[in-house]
Amino acid sequence: MSGAWSARRMPTAEVEATLAAIKRRVRVRQGLPADGPDEAPAEARSALTEAMEAAHISAHTPILWDLPVVGRGIALTKRVVRILLRWYINPIVDQQNDFNAATVRALSDLAAENERLRVALEALRAEHGGSAAAIGSANER
Repeated sequence: MSGAWSARRMPTAEVEATLAAIKRRVRVRQGLPADGPDEAPAEARSALTEAMEAAHISAHTPILWDLPVVGRGIALTKRVVRILLRWYINPIVDQQNDFNAATVRALSDLAAENERLRVALEALRAEHGGSAAAIGSANER
């Protein structure tokens, strides 16, 4: 079986060329330069990563106790209250999670658009030479 599989394998150079072509097409489709970096700028990536990590919240955090006997009673009481209030809390948490997910999507779209505009600006600067650089620096003020 492994012999049949290895006979069908593509040469490494051909695989790498195919993957590079696919990456170029995807980047062009997203409005990014064909041969640009695969990752977003470091500052945008870290902010997006942080937002993605903090986006999901849970109403079901563990209930812990420090006191041996009294702590168990307090924890049991908290669990009962949590069960009784679940009908009220869960819809609010779901709404917040939906909002957080929409916000992360919007931030991601804005970061991609920002990168696309940066690339377009660089292309304009390269096309028009020094005059575009002066315009760009005046707009950044």
